Amino acid sequence: MFLSARMARAMGLDVNRIWNLCVLMIFTALIGSRILLLVLNWSDLRRFPLWMVGLASMRTPWMLVGGGAFAVLVGLAYALMVRLPLLRTLDVLTPGLALGYAISRIGSFWAGSAYGSPTALPWGVLYRSRLAALWAGTPLGVRLHPTQLYEALLELLFFCALMLVWRRLRPGELFGMWLFLLGLSSFFLGFIRGSVHPEIVNGGLLPGQTFAVLLVIASGVFWWKRDRVEASA
Repeated sequence: MFLSARMARAMGLDVNRIWNLCVLMIFTALIGSRILLLVLNWSDLRRFPLWMVGLASMRTPWMLVGGGAFAVLVGLAYALMVRLPLLRTLDVLTPGLALGYAISRIGSFWAGSAYGSPTALPWGVLYRSRLAALWAGTPLGVRLHPTQLYEALLELLFFCALMLVWRRLRPGELFGMWLFLLGLSSFFLGFIRGSVHPEIVNGGLLPGQTFAVLLVIASGVFWWKRDRVEASA
């Protein structure tokens, strides 16, 4: 949020509106994800009401996706309401998103979630926490690729690249660049990701890789349409 505020000041946007946008999206993601978790597990929660106490700490992929979708919709509505230029606003948020994603991957590494496939490489990691096995299904006692750290390192490199070139890019190009880099890295890391290997679709394309391809396509469409969007924004 602090980084986005500094970027907003440098790009000539209203810092207070960008700050409000960040706060609104964060709280919407948190609340929206919990509401989705409540709805999806309503029958179980009715049988065991005390489980609601643990809603704050529960994590599922669908919950994260749902919370993110709620945040995007609310953020878009707020940006339109206060007349923030959409492309510049996305550019302002992009470096903070890259840095925040890198930090979240480090958290995933410590928690054992989003783990990699088995490896014999010397930097493979061994998990022994029963909580990691319980919450994330992490294999215990098996040397795994630290894919979370691979992602964190890549995102830090992307963050540095974004900060180096943002002054030379047109509105919307910074966000499109990050989408492309994120999709490309996610696609290739999917080959060594362990937690999704059982879910094969379309003759070998993993769900995460499908999403990565969509990100790359979105970045291409975004750059192709940026002039029209810029004119309308």
